[in-house]
Amino acid sequence: GSGHSLRRQRPEGPVLEEPSSPEAYRLGREPGVKTAGRRVAESLLFVGRSGQGSHKRRPYSCLRIDVLDGTPPKFRVTPLVVERFEGKWQDIAIEPFVI
Repeated sequence: GSGHSLRRQRPEGPVLEEPSSPEAYRLGREPGVKTAGRRVAESLLFVGRSGQGSHKRRPYSCLRIDVLDGTPPKFRVTPLVVERFEGKWQDIAIEPFVI
């Protein structure tokens, strides 16, 4: 869930890469230096803070997880999101997905 202080999307974007060597790690920490690495994760759904000033969006979120029958079990994940924008509460519809 979102909690009190929401975060923005990572400035590096939705892909998380692992440095290929200690030297690549050191270089990657220097401003303006981009190094190649191994992709270890990618964010396919980001619900968080965005916008500026009066157009700032601050959603509040949680997940509903239903366990489906079968072996191995599958999980239906339903994101539940609401936000207060321009003085009004609004539901944000996000389709459930199965993992």
